[in-house]
Amino acid sequence: QSRARYMTLVISMQGVGMMLSSLIAVLVLYSGASLEFAWRFLLGFGAVPALVAFILRLQMHETEAYTALRKEDDSTISKLGKLSDTIWQYRIFLVGTAGCWLLKNVFLYSTGSFKSSMMVMMMPVDAGPRQILMTEAMFAMLNSGVALVGFGIGLLNIGIFSRFNMQFYGFLGITLTFFLATLQVGTDGSMGLVSCLCLVYFIMDAGPNITTYLLPGEIFPTRVRGVCHGMSAASGKLGAVIGTSLLLPVENAQGIAAVYVICGGFALLAACLTWGFTPRRLVDLEALDESPDDAIRVLTASLRWKDEADGHRDAEADARREEVSQQARHRVPRQGLAAGD
Repeated sequence: QSRARYMTLVISMQGVGMMLSSLIAVLVLYSGASLEFAWRFLLGFGAVPALVAFILRLQMHETEAYTALRKEDDSTISKLGKLSDTIWQYRIFLVGTAGCWLLKNVFLYSTGSFKSSMMVMMMPVDAGPRQILMTEAMFAMLNSGVALVGFGIGLLNIGIFSRFNMQFYGFLGITLTFFLATLQVGTDGSMGLVSCLCLVYFIMDAGPNITTYLLPGEIFPTRVRGVCHGMSAASGKLGAVIGTSLLLPVENAQGIAAVYVICGGFALLAACLTWGFTPRRLVDLEALDESPDDAIRVLTASLRWKDEADGHRDAEADARREEVSQQARHRVPRQGLAAGD
């Protein structure tokens, strides 16, 4: 369970980064600096945490379990063959992890246009550039605060609810919120739109934004976990490209209401993928690290509901996974596993 909490803290740094960027923007604007200096400083400051993370990452090492299972092979053809085999063997589960991550990022990374559209409605007619930027930065701080609260609730939820429930019902809640935001368009309730967007951030960061990062690191065997998690993350970035390139032209042509409807549709589709391709419960690491056929068998079984609602709690499986991980550091893997079976 501590492993899941550590992973949740990692993805929660998104909220910290959002808050830090908006806070720095407010401070720079309040200092009276010119707008030309402000955007250059903010752009350059963004390289600082990235550089710190890069230096710290160089000091990290792979886990002993992964190192023991990895077969040293410099053959590019062999590696490409293994990659294609991995994609085919775990295709059902990759549809769930990569597909949901992609769909989530379609609306997650395009919310910048939502914020600017709402700020235009709330802004005085004679507002100057500095006032507009200050208002947008303050609104970004509000969203960041809501996101941090959501991540905090999500950190508590992972010990109570299953990953499936957090993700499935989270996407359904986001769907309803986007459709509710559509009803607010064209009215005088600009604060209603602000509330809807904040609610989207809260639901997303308390559920799907955590689970789409957690699940690829929990449901795949050690030997292919990095590849499958990387493919899922890459799909998420593809979703970001789709969202930012598709939704802005839609907003310009059809209005912001059409954007909300499309985002709600993507969230609903993500809920459907979660229902069909996401395990209802976690599987022990020891079972996953058996032969590939055994791993596929236990993963396929985890897609089905069990008679008693063990889908409501993954805490026992988390504890077992942690215990197995600790034991793996003190034992020599079987020859078949060491050979990258």
